[in-house]
Amino acid sequence: MKGKPGIQSTERFGYRCVAPAHSAAKPGVDHITIYARKWAFCAFDSTAPGHEWRPTGSGETLVPPTRRAKDIDRGA
Repeated sequence: MKGKPGIQSTERFGYRCVAPAHSAAKPGVDHITIYARKWAFCAFDSTAPGHEWRPTGSGETLVPPTRRAKDIDRGA
């Protein structure tokens, strides 16, 4: 998939929005969000309702931290 305006590469995204109403690029908004623990890209607006997320077949699974670093340093 070719990059969108302002986005260098979309190959690391695990999902992209394929909603027909979201196909037009909209400048000046957030295009990136997290969906199902992977980075997701919407050309229209990642905060807009009505997404239809489709897996891209790539992207890294994002693992939330289980403990804060200062708790590990304290031996918690």
